[in-house]
Amino acid sequence: MHKAGQNVTVYYKEKYIATDTDYSFYLDGERLNGTFVKGKGIKLSFTMPDHDVKLCCSAKNSMVG
Repeated sequence: MHKAGQNVTVYYKEKYIATDTDYSFYLDGERLNGTFVKGKGIKLSFTMPDHDVKLCCSAKNSMVG
């Protein structure tokens, strides 16, 4: 739980983060950019709004035509 205005950092970590897969993250339906941190996964940061949020991930294989 975080209070409104607090900085929030989460890491998306799978056993393998595929280099041929595009990962997209959405916070309340808006695109959220992440950065890869070796050993931790994809780092996502945002400022907590004054309501509960929905954080989603979409993964699409970029090698498929």
